[in-house]
Amino acid sequence: MPRFPIVLIGLLLLISGCDSGSRSTALPSADPGLPPAATKDQIHDAQVEIEALDQEVAEMRSLPVDARKARELAFGARLERALAITINTKFENKNLYWLAYWRLTYADGKDCDQLLDRLDRLPSPSLKGMGGYLRVQLRLHQGRIREARALADPLVLRMKEFSPLLDQVVFHESVGQPAPRIAGHNIGSQAGDPMAATEPWLLYLFVEQLDDSTAYLANSYRQVMATLVPPRQVRLVIVTFEGTALDPVARLRQLAGADTQIDLMWANPNNGGDAEQWRTRWKLPQPLPHVSLVGPDRSIMAVDLSPEALGRALSGHAGASPGASAPGAPAPAPAAAPGR
Repeated sequence: MPRFPIVLIGLLLLISGCDSGSRSTALPSADPGLPPAATKDQIHDAQVEIEALDQEVAEMRSLPVDARKARELAFGARLERALAITINTKFENKNLYWLAYWRLTYADGKDCDQLLDRLDRLPSPSLKGMGGYLRVQLRLHQGRIREARALADPLVLRMKEFSPLLDQVVFHESVGQPAPRIAGHNIGSQAGDPMAATEPWLLYLFVEQLDDSTAYLANSYRQVMATLVPPRQVRLVIVTFEGTALDPVARLRQLAGADTQIDLMWANPNNGGDAEQWRTRWKLPQPLPHVSLVGPDRSIMAVDLSPEALGRALSGHAGASPGASAPGAPAPAPAAAPGR
């Protein structure tokens, strides 16, 4: 989700190892100026605080999906409190980046530019490249695709390990293009081509496998779809890339029951299968999950929009376009340089 809220924990753990709007008065200034030298006690306290955050993230990772989601939602306030301790130390960079990532994931990107501007201006170089990576994804989230491209191209030239970021830009640039029509294998309760469905909107959810985390995400979309007025506007099409068709079929039965507004397509990754065709024609970045919203004319109207954004776009407006693409949450960057 999207790289979606469920990837937040994995990204924070990875980091542990290694157009601006109105400014928030609750956050430190975007321009730190010449910060005072931190005392030994301040540096020690900041290190202890960051180590505590690392431990909390590790604990969250072990929780079931529902509990982990609740802890993630509350983690932003925790990061803000930590910033009061890490400020003006070398640990502030990491704290700022984490908070910007959380704001993009859970707060619609509020004040991300302010946090990233400050990160850029701090004396320590730590995580500044990843801050640039995150800013590109912020622009994608805002639907400012041309600006995202303008930021991404020189960033990737400087830092080759960020090259997957260009795949994300290409994916967002697919908005407005005809949706690829792949025959595929419909292994759900509904046989046939989802593109021929009577629902005006199709929400394609691409997953590596239909596990607990992706089932949670799929159910989040289903809950929003059930509230839309008028009803039956959207059909959910899950496309899974796992090696067998049996496991996702069983999982779909647990997830959907008798729901007839859901299709399960199997992108077969085995020899002679069609998985590569799905990835190439839909321009899917790695890793999954990702989402594409297909409109009444069967063109791609948005990508990586969150369940909440889907509800805002379509509730009470069956024929309205949801507008610019808006991923629900940041995608992890390459291992050498995690970011959104």
